[in-house]
Amino acid sequence: MKISQATNLSKISNTNQTSINQNFDEILKSEIRYAKLENDMQDKIKAFKSSLSSLGAFGYLSSLNEQKIDEKIEQKRVYLEEVLGLNRNKTQDEKEQILALISDLLSEYKHKLQEQTKQNNTINEKQNELNKVATFTNIANLISKL
Repeated sequence: MKISQATNLSKISNTNQTSINQNFDEILKSEIRYAKLENDMQDKIKAFKSSLSSLGAFGYLSSLNEQKIDEKIEQKRVYLEEVLGLNRNKTQDEKEQILALISDLLSEYKHKLQEQTKQNNTINEKQNELNKVATFTNIANLISKL
């Protein structure tokens, strides 16, 4: 009887130890993932600060806009290649014609995106000017009331 109780206690103890080890492993893995994410974030912040200080605010935003435009163009390229069947069985001449068409379409698309960016920048500049005028007007009104 005592041997079976000791065996049962041993089994329970081993089960508890296995559970503790599994919990520890899960916590450790979670902490390692968190540390990696934190390091990645720190690297991104350093890269952002470096780009901002080397390019300046306007240069950084311009660079960011160009990256977004390039991403949209690449997405459009993939879409057009699929829609126009570039990867299907085509003769070399047909592929060249499709590539030329895609190139023309992407060129127009890029120009359109750049124009939209310029318009947005102009709108933002005018809005900032209006905000400055409104602020100046508010200050003038406050002074006149004194």
